[in-house]
Amino acid sequence: MTFGATRWPLPLALAVAAALVPAVVVHLSLALGIGAGTLPGCYPMLDGCMSISATGRAQPSVYLFKPAFTLLAAVLAVLWIMTDQWIRLLAADAAGGPGGAAGARALRRRRVSMLALGLTASASLVLYVTMLGSDTELYRFMRRFGIYGYFAGTVFAQILLAGLMLTLARDPGRTALRFPGLAILLLAGCPFLLGALNLALKAVLAEPDRVENAIEWWVAAMMQACWLLVALAWRDTRFTWRIEPRIG
Repeated sequence: MTFGATRWPLPLALAVAAALVPAVVVHLSLALGIGAGTLPGCYPMLDGCMSISATGRAQPSVYLFKPAFTLLAAVLAVLWIMTDQWIRLLAADAAGGPGGAAGARALRRRRVSMLALGLTASASLVLYVTMLGSDTELYRFMRRFGIYGYFAGTVFAQILLAGLMLTLARDPGRTALRFPGLAILLLAGCPFLLGALNLALKAVLAEPDRVENAIEWWVAAMMQACWLLVALAWRDTRFTWRIEPRIG
């Protein structure tokens, strides 16, 4: 980035980073914990031997996990703001299309709801990371509140995003939004199916923790993969971010 008016290639870079960096950080944390002997030598995505939280609070992994995921929360907040602006620009470009003024108002309400849920999820992630490793009952409650807020807020925001993309894809000039919109909807819907499976298995398994842990890992991976699809949509619509410094 240089001084003066310039295009900021940050949207695509941030979206790809939000998809890939968390996986890298978690696996590095896992490797550090296994190497230090503070985590068992296993692969939780396959055997559910530990939760994501266990990976992040082990020594010395915590020194990588907590700052990395605090930074991720900030990145996600910026991404949701960019996503909101992207949808707003697409909607303005499609003004006068099917639905008229009433359709535009409905689109705006869904867009604002998506942004509110996305920012709530980002704030919840900060709360979760801050409380990670705390032992008191209050801190454990706040940590659980943070992680549930992050997962729920992200999933519902992604469902709203997918719906907005599919609505805008009705425009003959925006049909490229249909595939990423459908794919995001599929990925964001999977946690509900996996959650139902988890509840069913809890009723029949003597020790369901491993299944619950594995499901948590896969749901997190699906949530982050959605940002690759957002990056694809941003590339297809040539979405950029422009910084124009001013004096006065």
